[in-house]
Amino acid sequence: MMTTVSVTLPEAEDAGQVLASYHTLMAAFGLELGKRYDDYGHQVAGPGWFETLRAARQAEHAKFVPKNRFDPSFVIGEPLFHSTSPLRACLPKGKEFYDFLDDVRTTRNAWQHYSVEPNLDSLEEAAIVVHQVADRVGLAIAGPAEAVLERVESIRRGEWPLAGTAPTESPTIEVEADQETVDEVHREEVASTARQATRPPVGYPWTEEMPERRVRLTVSGGLVDLDSGESLAGLLGDRAPTILAQWISLRPKGELRVADDGATVGYIKGRRILLGFLGEEPAVDPDAPRGFLVPHRYRLKRGDVVDSMSGAHLSDVAVDDPSALVAALAGALPDGSAIRLTTAGDLVVLNDEGPVKITSVTASTWFPDHVSI
Repeated sequence: MMTTVSVTLPEAEDAGQVLASYHTLMAAFGLELGKRYDDYGHQVAGPGWFETLRAARQAEHAKFVPKNRFDPSFVIGEPLFHSTSPLRACLPKGKEFYDFLDDVRTTRNAWQHYSVEPNLDSLEEAAIVVHQVADRVGLAIAGPAEAVLERVESIRRGEWPLAGTAPTESPTIEVEADQETVDEVHREEVASTARQATRPPVGYPWTEEMPERRVRLTVSGGLVDLDSGESLAGLLGDRAPTILAQWISLRPKGELRVADDGATVGYIKGRRILLGFLGEEPAVDPDAPRGFLVPHRYRLKRGDVVDSMSGAHLSDVAVDDPSALVAALAGALPDGSAIRLTTAGDLVVLNDEGPVKITSVTASTWFPDHVSI
C-alpha cells in the first residue's frame, strides 16, 4: 500500500512551525530509508529479514534494538554502528558517507535532548544533513529537504509569507507503508523531542509557554506585580538594584512574565529570554553543557580540529596556540569524533543520552567567528 507522506514547510520563524517541519522531515526520512532496507532485505533474506536482524541484535545485547524497520533510530544506527550490517550493501561506500549519516544521528540526538533552539538556523541544519544523505542514497526525500531549505531562505529574506498568500501545499513523497505505520513513526518522532523538565541557562531563549504572572519594570528601577500592584524587588534580596538595573539595560519590550519557580521571562529583540529568577536560582551543574548548539560541526582529525562545513583547520585560524586544547580533545575522544559547540562556549559530543561536555573554549582558543563569548 502506497501512502503519501507530507513534509511541512514553515510559514514563519515560529517554534511550533519549525518543530512541525523538523518532525515531518525526519519521520519521512526514516520511512523512506526504512523502505529501501525493507526492499533489499526481502530480496536477500525473505520477508522475515527484520525479525531475524532484530533477534540478532537482542542476542548481542546491542545498545539499540529496533522496534520497527522505519524508526529513524534504526535506519540511521543499524548500518552506522554495525560495520558488518547486511544493510550496508544497499548504501554508498566510504567514510564520507558514514560521516554524513553520523551527522544526521547527532543532529537528531540534539533535537531529542533539547540541545537546539527550534529556529530557522536549527531547521536549516537538519535539512542540510538529511539532504546530504538522501541525495547520495537516491531518496525522494531530498526534494522536500531542499524545499525546506528554500523556504528558510525566503523567510530570512522577508519574501515569505507574501501578503494575501495562502499557505503552501506541503511537498510529499510516496512510501509503501500503511497509514497506521506512517502515523506511528511521526508520533514517535514528535515524542522523541518532548521538552525536558529543565530550565535553560539565564540569558538563553525560553521555549515553553509564557508564564501567566505579569510583572513590569518601573522607570525608577522597581519591579511591580501588574495584578496586585505589589512591589517584588524584595524577592531579589540585597542585589535587587543591581539585578533590576541589568534587566532594564536589556530593554525588554512590555511586561515580564514569572513562572511558579520564579523564572522571569521577557521579550528581547522579539525573542523570549530567561532574564533570571525571583528568589533563589536553581543550582547549575558545572559539568553540564550550557546553551544551545550553534550551526557549526567539527571533526577531530589527525591532531587538528576541522570545520566540517568550510574545511578550515583550527591550527590555521585560532588566535592562541590550540595545541594544548587539541591534545586534550585527542586524549578524551577517538580520532574522527564529531564535536559541537554551544552558545555558551562549551564543546560537546552527542551520544544517545544527549550532549556530554568535554571542555569550554573562547573566541581566542577556537574558531574566532564561531564563539560569541
